[in-house]
Amino acid sequence: MPEFKATSQFIQENIKSVEPYGTGNINDTYLVQAETQKLILQRLNTKIFENPEFVSNNIKAYSEHLKSKLNGSYKKEWLVPEPLLTQNGQEYFIDGEDYWRAFKFIDNARTYEDIQSLKHASEVGAALGKFHSLLSDLPVDSLYDSLPIFHIAPKYLAAYDKALASFKGDKKELTEYIDIVEQHRELFYLLEDAKDSGKLKMRVIHGDPKPSNVMISDDDFKAIAFVDLDTLKPGLIHYDIGDCLRSNCNPVGENGDPSKVVFDLDLMRGVLAGYLPQVENFLTELDYDYIYDSVCLITLEMAIRFFADYLAGNVYFKVKHARHNLDRAIVQFELLKSIEAQEKEIKDIILELR
Repeated sequence: MPEFKATSQFIQENIKSVEPYGTGNINDTYLVQAETQKLILQRLNTKIFENPEFVSNNIKAYSEHLKSKLNGSYKKEWLVPEPLLTQNGQEYFIDGEDYWRAFKFIDNARTYEDIQSLKHASEVGAALGKFHSLLSDLPVDSLYDSLPIFHIAPKYLAAYDKALASFKGDKKELTEYIDIVEQHRELFYLLEDAKDSGKLKMRVIHGDPKPSNVMISDDDFKAIAFVDLDTLKPGLIHYDIGDCLRSNCNPVGENGDPSKVVFDLDLMRGVLAGYLPQVENFLTELDYDYIYDSVCLITLEMAIRFFADYLAGNVYFKVKHARHNLDRAIVQFELLKSIEAQEKEIKDIILELR
């Protein structure tokens, strides 16, 4: 099995088991149990990450910056994922078209697929805030853009338009969602226009700040690390802020029942109460002004990413059935409706906490 072969490149001891781990939509992840240790093994999806060495270099830059900044206390304050080296001293193992890497397993901590409580929401928010704060002085030009299209909303709109134009199936049941996209076309350009006009600046972003990427300590339920750093890159932190709120404030999750989707204001308050105190030293007034719009935009962006993938035949995200991406898209469209219906309340909370 390829995963056993890959594991043997990183550790020189008997391998007891290699089991699928997590629910990621892009890469293949495994939990390896060896004689004396556990590790996380991952096969990077090179159809998505066309330059996997960029990913490795970014993670290395992140780790070195944090270790230097925290002066050795990082193991107590904030855990930094530690890549394992191969027998040849490389941070990855290439086997044909497969690109493998491995990390030390973090004991006494876990991730959760969904938000467990208001405290959990606050911890996820605090984790993103600490992440942004710790990296606020890392020059963005020290990182590669490992996913040039990622979180550039107009590019997703163009991809959606192309997929819709090529779709040969029945569009009758899709009309409602096609109309929603048409009604929101200007929104796709909002953040990029703000960047181009100098209102928002490029910073280092995580790219996927959902609950399952935040490690929570078993001892005190505190956030101790961000994992899944593949999408670490230069970008607008509003994509992170918006995505954190989108993914953490929908209790039914991305695969839930669309009829039960709601943007939970209590969870939103929890996330922002954890996040904003961590970043008050560098967030500008304009940054605050774009928070509400960022939640709307990233929700719409995720909706058309799932929608376009369905239209194109499910070529990007992993699916369990043919309609899976359409169902995911509908959840996001319903979430957008809930967000927009509570615009005043959301803006009032942002104003209260800023």
